[in-house]
Amino acid sequence: MNLVEAPHHDGSALYVERRDWRVGGSMRVRLYLPSGSGVLHAAVRYVHDGEQGYALLVRDQGDSIGSWWSAEVPLVNPVVSYRFVLATGAGTTQWLNATGVHKHDTPDADD
Repeated sequence: MNLVEAPHHDGSALYVERRDWRVGGSMRVRLYLPSGSGVLHAAVRYVHDGEQGYALLVRDQGDSIGSWWSAEVPLVNPVVSYRFVLATGAGTTQWLNATGVHKHDTPDADD
């Protein structure tokens, strides 16, 4: 997959909406999926109290070159790690974390 077709997320204000950063609050995370990515469904996997939780991403807006997806993530700890799981039309699963797109689940340290 080349960079033009790769899903993208970073920690900037465009991708992480600051709502209520206190423990018990939430943040809205956004993911950009280029139309060539092949992704049909996406979720954000986050860690709370050492356990994993998931929130489905919904498509917010899009055009012929790609679309924005977003989900609300609860802030149940002072630090919340997260990554994205992507389901493609080809029946494969991909993971997107701070180190890029992977065909397998990656260690939590890379979130």
